[in-house]
Amino acid sequence: MLIFTSREARVRNLGVAVVNSGVTLVILLIAPMGLAGVVMNTLLVGLASFYTAATADRLVQFLQAAPVALSLDPAAGTAIQRRPADELDSHQ
Repeated sequence: MLIFTSREARVRNLGVAVVNSGVTLVILLIAPMGLAGVVMNTLLVGLASFYTAATADRLVQFLQAAPVALSLDPAAGTAIQRRPADELDSHQ
């Protein structure tokens, strides 16, 4: 499990966006297209990449925050119980 600070995650997301924008720019410069369209498309791909990576970080952070334990014991009922993460691997 990797734990990033907010600043590290932002720098990583910016790096992802720059790489995706660079690839898009190269592809679009090869295509017969107007310069304004190439620049606008490249900027939009960069923004979309940044916000997609940021949303994925938030989703992963949410999923790692609260582990859910499912009980296979019929006597325990059908309710999903939240337990601390250190109890999930213990056999009770």
